[in-house]
This record gives sequence, C-alpha cells and structure tokens, in this order.
Amino acid sequence: MERRKLRAWALLLTFVCSWLSACNGNVEETTSEWTAPSVTPHPTQTPTPTVYVDPDLLVELDVEEVEDEEDGTLTVYTWTNTFTNLLNEYTDVDFEVELIDINTYSTRLDQALASGEDAPDLFVCEGNIASRYIHSDNTLPLNDLGISYDEMGEMYEYSLQFAADDDNIIKAMTWELCPGAVIYNRDVAEDVLGVSEPEDVAPYFESWDAFGETATLVYDESEGDVRVVSGYDDLWRAYSGGRTSSWVVNSNLNVDPVWTDFFDLALGLYEGDLTFDTTQLDSDWLANMNNDKVLSYWGPLWLVNMIKIQDPYGHWGVVMPPEEFSWGENWMMASTSCDMKASVAQIMRDLALDEDNLIDMAGDGKFVNNMSVMADIIDSEDYQMSYLNDQNPYGIFNDVAMEIDATDVTRYEQSFNDEFLNIVALYVEGEFASKDDAEAEFETIVTELGLV
Repeated sequence: MERRKLRAWALLLTFVCSWLSACNGNVEETTSEWTAPSVTPHPTQTPTPTVYVDPDLLVELDVEEVEDEEDGTLTVYTWTNTFTNLLNEYTDVDFEVELIDINTYSTRLDQALASGEDAPDLFVCEGNIASRYIHSDNTLPLNDLGISYDEMGEMYEYSLQFAADDDNIIKAMTWELCPGAVIYNRDVAEDVLGVSEPEDVAPYFESWDAFGETATLVYDESEGDVRVVSGYDDLWRAYSGGRTSSWVVNSNLNVDPVWTDFFDLALGLYEGDLTFDTTQLDSDWLANMNNDKVLSYWGPLWLVNMIKIQDPYGHWGVVMPPEEFSWGENWMMASTSCDMKASVAQIMRDLALDEDNLIDMAGDGKFVNNMSVMADIIDSEDYQMSYLNDQNPYGIFNDVAMEIDATDVTRYEQSFNDEFLNIVALYVEGEFASKDDAEAEFETIVTELGLV
C-alpha cells in the first residue's frame, strides 16, 4: 500500500482494540453457523442543552463589546464555495471572499497569518488541519470577539472540547457536526447476515468483538465474495473513542495502548483477507459502494449522500458504531490580525448560533451543532430518508455526538495520524519484524519532523 494513499485522508483521532489477533489464523476454520449476540435496544438520548460551559473544563476570558475598524473590509479565506454560499444565505454582513485552491490553502493561510500582511479577518478550516490553528498564537479567543460561553450553551460538548486551545480557551466555532455511524447495505446484509432492518443488524456492530466475528461471518457466508468493510482504514476514526491519552504528554511522544492494538486489528484484517485493502476515497473504495461487495461504510450524513450518488438505486441503513467518532467538521476562526471583530462575531452567530438558520440547515440534511434543534428532529417523521428505507438516522447520529470525547486532540493531530498509518501499512506488509520495531520507526519519524 502506498504511503501517499494513507497520508491523504487519515483524520483527527486514533483507535483502540486487538480483537482480531484471534482471527490471524485460517479463516476457513471459523464456522458460518454464527448467531448474532443479543443486545439491549439502544435508547436514543434526548439532547440536553449545556446551559453553561463548565468553568472547570474551559476557561472564559473577560467579554467586552467590540467594534469594527471604520471603513474596514471583512476578508474571508476559504477553499470552498460551500462556505461562501452559507454566508450569502444566512448573514447580512458585508464581506469579501478569497477563494483559494485546496492544494495550496494551508500554505497561503500560514504565510498570511505569520506575516499579518493581507491576513484574513475570518477563515474556515476542515477538521484535519483546524487543530493546528486552534492551538496556535495566530487565532483569537471567541471571547475577544465579544462572544460569551453562555451563547454556546446549546452546542454539543465535543465541539467545545475540540475548539479549545492548550489553555482550554475556545477559539473556533462550527455550525455543523459530523458524527459517524455504520452505514450498511441492506441487500448485502440480507444475503450474508439473514437480516436487514437496523434493529436486527445493530448487534453485529455493537462491539469490537461482535465486529470481529461479523468480519469473518461475512467472508464465510459469501465464500470470499463480500467483505465487512472495503479497507481497514475505514475503521481508523471509529477507534478513536478508545484512546485515553494524547500523542504528546509532557512534551514527549506517547503511544497509547490502543494505537499498539491497532497493529493487531490491521494485521488480522490484512492476513485474513477480510477487506479489499482499499484506501478511503480512492476509486476502488468508491466503486465498492455500488457493486454489493461491501457490507458497510463508516461515516457521517455526508457519506450517506456520497453513497447515494454512487449507488442511487441502493437500499441502505444506519446503526451505531462500536465506538463514537466524527469526520469532517469545518471550523470558523478569527485571525489575530482581525480588525472587523464585530462583523466576524455576527457571522459566527448567524451561522452557528441563530436557531432559525440552524433549523433551515437541518432541513437541508445537516446535523447542526445545536442540541435543542436536533432534539426536535430525532423523532420526526419529516426527517425520514427514503434512501434509508424511511429510517430517521438522526437519533443514531445524535447518540454518537453525545458521547464523542475530543479532549486529547493535539495541535499536530493529523500529522501524527498520517505517519502512524504509514507505519501500520508497512507493518502489515511485513516491513517490520515486530510491533516494537514499527513503533521505534514511528518515534524516529515524528521526532525528525519536529512533532515532539
């Protein structure tokens, strides 16, 4: 597997679990007469507004009124017209957008922020690079924009955790969250599991032990024609919930036991031929969405829409993952060069705090960052999706969002994840004699890159 493939889309958080070390043997020895584990129905949690941000967890600065520079122009950096469209739709604030190619976006943004010359007042970043700017001196606390934490009381907790810097001061805001779930092909499920409804499929994914058995069952029942996932990196984000520590502890590299366990997971899948060994977002990964060769994909609502494009006549469903995860939020931040603080604050309020606007966004299929809005949607028949056989998936995505923990995200989270996945790929292909050797090489690489 090429390093560049894994580097492209490994995102944010890392994983736990070594269940597949038991599957490293001959998969033909595993019986196909397997019964799904019993499971108590998962009750949908009712989102409860935070009301206030716990001062023991997050630090609030003094909040004062702010103003714009007279005759100033609010400049926005973005790489996508999607954000520009949101601004045009939901705010009356005047602004000028600089649309930058995604391949050069970080470089341009870094240069502008470092020099202060032509720096944007407001910019937006995808989650895989946002932590670099949240944990830097180039962005303003939201309090410095006149935004109080009380205003953010309806937001999901993990969105506040992720947006806080090393001093636990919130410096970013998002209007839309991307909690992930298991999105499964109903037709494939019926063929290999004998069931297709979410309540019947859920037990096959309720834990990592259940998933391990399901991976082998799918292979056996299809005589090697179908896989439980397209590639082992499909699971990478979901395993993040098992981590209990950060990549960096006291300025030193820290390899949480769950990352060590991921070597076993990846090797078990690889040696057992239990995936097609694709990489997320490559052509083979996309092609497997519409050929009935893969039981499940793992991701947020936007991935449901991606699957629908690839497989417009398919029948899919959504169930809880074994561990909570997210993939793909976009974060608004103000640069320290911002001289249009009042207008930037108004844009953030219009996009991420205005309840009427958020209700409208939810109607367009977004999982918005407001617990009260989502509470009204969870049980509504108006939000059933025909593509999901009239399932309303918002309750499942909500339950995931309620449990995500983003407290251990580091400034260079993406770089650590990329390099670790590169090492995992080499390990499963036999480039290292042991996990210890693989971890030693990982430590050498991240040290040379200056990440620790």
